[in-house]
Amino acid sequence: MLSRSATFAFKDKDLSTRLIAREIDATYLIQGSVRRAGSKIRVTAKLIAPENGEQLWTGRYDRDIGDLFALQDEITTSLSAAIAPEIFRAEASAPARSLSTDLTAWDRFLRGLSHYYRQTKADFETSIALFREAIALDPALAIARAYLGTILVQGVQYGWIRSTRQLWAEAMELAESSVRLDPRSSFAFSLLSFMHAMEGHYDAAMDAAKKAIELNPYDMGARGILGICHHRHR
Repeated sequence: MLSRSATFAFKDKDLSTRLIAREIDATYLIQGSVRRAGSKIRVTAKLIAPENGEQLWTGRYDRDIGDLFALQDEITTSLSAAIAPEIFRAEASAPARSLSTDLTAWDRFLRGLSHYYRQTKADFETSIALFREAIALDPALAIARAYLGTILVQGVQYGWIRSTRQLWAEAMELAESSVRLDPRSSFAFSLLSFMHAMEGHYDAAMDAAKKAIELNPYDMGARGILGICHHRHR
């Protein structure tokens, strides 16, 4: 993440995204525009992989101007929440940038993520091993804990992993620790909400789902769990 002043030199210049990215040493770029009509403001944004020009995500936000600083915070939060999963997906599917076997915890997490998205039993097993390695190297890597908890539960649902009391206890511990380590992660709160719902603790599940949605209004998983909780509470 760069300061806004770092990009001023490129304003109103017809330069390729690849050149801009190389000049500021950025892996991804966000481009956008702001338009105003009376008391309304429209912000458009797109996330770009500059090396090949691929648009990974686009978004548009229409708001009343009102408190400009509150509006800025709202759009910044919404953008960050929306693009984070797209960057994870892009990083997981990208070719390895290094052939080194000296992998960091983050490298292991991303490799585990690439196997996770392939959705086969063998890839699930590989991703579980890589997520565990990432956590062993960096116990504070909250996102690896959240994904490990998620994949354990999904493995049971797919019939690829045997459901045991120990597994569910581990998944709950992973959810709780990921939230504790990163209280800004909507993904972690979404997993915690699911775990509470599975145990029949619907009030706790609703609280966690609402927190996930507060952090990321685009978290459809949390919204789905919230709907289930409302249905069960009838």
